[in-house]
Amino acid sequence: IVAMLHKPQNLLQEKLNFCKINKIDILVDPDVTYKDHASMVGAIPFKTWFTADPKVFYPRNVEKKYDIGFSGALHGGTKLKGPAQNIRPRVYDLLRENGTYNMFWNGSDSIEPRISSVETYVTYMCQCRAWLSTSGPLGGLGPRYFEIMMSKTLLVCNKMPLQYGDIFKDGENCLIFENDLSDLISKLDYYLSNEEELKRLTDNAYNLATNKYTWKHMAINLINEV
Repeated sequence: IVAMLHKPQNLLQEKLNFCKINKIDILVDPDVTYKDHASMVGAIPFKTWFTADPKVFYPRNVEKKYDIGFSGALHGGTKLKGPAQNIRPRVYDLLRENGTYNMFWNGSDSIEPRISSVETYVTYMCQCRAWLSTSGPLGGLGPRYFEIMMSKTLLVCNKMPLQYGDIFKDGENCLIFENDLSDLISKLDYYLSNEEELKRLTDNAYNLATNKYTWKHMAINLINEV
């Protein structure tokens, strides 16, 4: 019996109780706490990723109109704990105050301004030279990381838990900035003004994501574990 744990920050105890009652054999979990969660229910821990489909997320033949983009919930207030608290509003304020970037920004905790279709969303992503994605409430990483990489747009993300360092490497396949934003502007300026370096990172990211981290790869890994 296999269960996938999604968004453990919501109703975690109820979800773990469900797994325990139903005697789950393997707990599939995308978060850094996957071993702890599996131990609580007596299951085998299996680390996976919420990734993306390269048939949907791929480079579109569109003009790069924006320097950097973002779309999603702001997670303001106490939604995030620790060094990444309020990181999305803080990034927006810093980029706006800098005044040199042409931004596409669709951040809101309301569902009203959400982008209406996946195709429109991917197109916006492909129109941006860089796109922001930040770690979740428990430090987890959502599909957007891989969506950006598959779209050949520069992944701009905050410093993540060490468990993710073997995939996301600053200066190799993405731009990773400190949670206090102290190096964000300098790094972003460097890659936006250096097309060869920007292409090197986006090519590396695209090759890694499409060759190793698609949903098909995740399915094969899980079947092998079963």
